[in-house]
Amino acid sequence: LSWVLLRSFEEDNGPSAVNLEKKLSEGLKIFRECFDPILDYVTKLDFLSQTTFNKKANIRRLDCRGFYTFLLTKGEEAVSVATIRIHGNRLAEMPFVATKGKFRKLGMCKVLMRAMEGLLQKVGVYRYHQSQRCPTYGLVSLDLKQ
Repeated sequence: LSWVLLRSFEEDNGPSAVNLEKKLSEGLKIFRECFDPILDYVTKLDFLSQTTFNKKANIRRLDCRGFYTFLLTKGEEAVSVATIRIHGNRLAEMPFVATKGKFRKLGMCKVLMRAMEGLLQKVGVYRYHQSQRCPTYGLVSLDLKQ
């Protein structure tokens, strides 16, 4: 298992952009497998795509600049994904986390979360809030300073 932290940049058109786009698309595919579409009621923009691809928008509620996509892979296959936005060194928000169907109940999300927690601690972020309701844990807000 390995993980990668991804972030899309509009001005990047090089060869690495193709690989980045592919990995982000794999993450979005997992989100779409796990969530019903989350569309803005006015613009009909897909919020899962907005956050996964770190998309800019002129409407504040849809502006997802600053988001990163955290992707866990097993070999070449994407297994689990989360979107995260870091607010200084105080807080990180994680609106979406999902695991591909055939990898559920195998601890993949736990591996993803532990890797992400380790990374957040290394960069000095000691709190994160998961805003989706998780069937096992409910709403999650953790203080990583211990």
